[in-house]
Amino acid sequence: AAPTLVMHGDDDSVIPVADGRGLAGAIPGAKLITYPKVGHVPMEQIPDRSARDVRAFVESLPPAS
Repeated sequence: AAPTLVMHGDDDSVIPVADGRGLAGAIPGAKLITYPKVGHVPMEQIPDRSARDVRAFVESLPPAS
């Protein structure tokens, strides 16, 4: 039931992007962001963009009760 963001690089050679899609699909309400031409660690490869995406995801959540 926890809000979930799955971030996955399309060029991940460690875990196929299909697995990222499957993970997000298995979690009700999960949001999936895939990054073209990015590998296994988007947070290191595109830190500014991935940080913006995390911030936008967190800011989209309703306030905790």
